[in-house]
Amino acid sequence: DVGQVFSQPFRSQGVLNSLKPKTIHGENLQHRFDWTWTNGVVNIQHPLSFDLVDVVQIPQKAANWSGRLTNLADGEDQFKITILLGAPKDESKLPAFIKAQNILNKIDCEKEFVKEEEAESYAANLKNEIHEYMQSRISVE
Repeated sequence: DVGQVFSQPFRSQGVLNSLKPKTIHGENLQHRFDWTWTNGVVNIQHPLSFDLVDVVQIPQKAANWSGRLTNLADGEDQFKITILLGAPKDESKLPAFIKAQNILNKIDCEKEFVKEEEAESYAANLKNEIHEYMQSRISVE
């Protein structure tokens, strides 16, 4: 489970306590994300697994998320999404995963992609980013 792969380093880095659920509202759609933090922009950390049984479902899942995020981006909530990618374990499904990533890259919103093998370094970087933001808020007050 890609969520578990990321929650472990988030927990060990002390990041998990800084991430809160938030519902993003588009004009016609809303979605609740479990891991967000705000620094003027809602920063969403969202795990998305493509380790699916049916290879046909892999690009379809990406297309569904592309539509969802496109329809959330037209609302008043300004956000950046970091998609925490879970690749298929079966290497024969990697071409479908590449297509899925191509679909996700077309989403017209601020986005970043992090692979499972980058979970530790990403958690450390996220900890620093949140810490720097909190320090800047304290120095302003």
